[in-house]
Amino acid sequence: MMSHKASIIIPHYRDPVALRTCLIALMRCADARSTEVLVVDSGRETLTPKFKRGFPSVHFLSEPRPGAAHARNLGANKSKAKLLLFLDCDCMPHEHFISAHIAALETTDLIGGDVRVSTTPDPSGPEAFEKVFAFNQRDYIAKRRFSVTANLSTHRHVFEQVGPFHEGVSEDKDWCHRAHAQGFSLQFAPNARVTHPARQTWNDLCAKWDRLTRESYALHLAAGKGTTAWVLRSLAMPLSAVVHTVIILRSKALLDPTAKWRAIRTLFRIRLWRMAEMLRVVVRPRADRPLASETTHRSLKDPVSAQSALSSPAAASE
Repeated sequence: MMSHKASIIIPHYRDPVALRTCLIALMRCADARSTEVLVVDSGRETLTPKFKRGFPSVHFLSEPRPGAAHARNLGANKSKAKLLLFLDCDCMPHEHFISAHIAALETTDLIGGDVRVSTTPDPSGPEAFEKVFAFNQRDYIAKRRFSVTANLSTHRHVFEQVGPFHEGVSEDKDWCHRAHAQGFSLQFAPNARVTHPARQTWNDLCAKWDRLTRESYALHLAAGKGTTAWVLRSLAMPLSAVVHTVIILRSKALLDPTAKWRAIRTLFRIRLWRMAEMLRVVVRPRADRPLASETTHRSLKDPVSAQSALSSPAAASE
């Protein structure tokens, strides 16, 4: 029986269309035949027998506990290869995704791959906004010492020494920081690339930031910090939009002036919305305030940490 070079672990949550696209792209990658693929259904199992029959080489698992961390941990525990690649179900891997991760891991402990944001031909405001700000992996790795778990790889012995992903926190940042504290090195691999779709509607963008705001406030309270610092940070949100308008104007990701204008308009709108939402969580009755345990149910479609959103008003990429 052929030993696998790497195990690819994909958490899934109620998005079979995206998962199908992901798996088809994965099967077309170089080195695809030398890897094992494990898809872990998170929470209630939703993938049908017909869907599974379409991918006979894929191992389908079910994790009854909701949350991306539980799903990834189960996949890692059931996998067999010495290298572990973590991928999200709504990401489309490029041709050299697997081979680039395998090659890069020959010289380092952890690899964060490139995440490109895709949009429709005539991008909406939220799409244009995310095209500029979302998933800046190079910056995350160089300056914040973490990679999103949508495109992360490591050695099995590293994973076992660092320990599993933790639920109730931002598992990508938490795990990478634990690895860094133990002396393991994280590097960026631009050729280990995936594409992630941008959010197309204002409601999608608000839903994302509603969740991140509640998670961030829960972490803020858990750290023993008071409401004054939180309120001051919320009031800085509109000011950050002024500064980041320059980033949009200079961005090569958007060349069309109309798209740039839509991105700028969305930038100001979402920062004002975030300010209001940050203030709103403070004045809610204590019984309605988010608890740290509520951060368990992070969306599998948005792997970036709430803690990054907390650390800077400019963290529009999360």
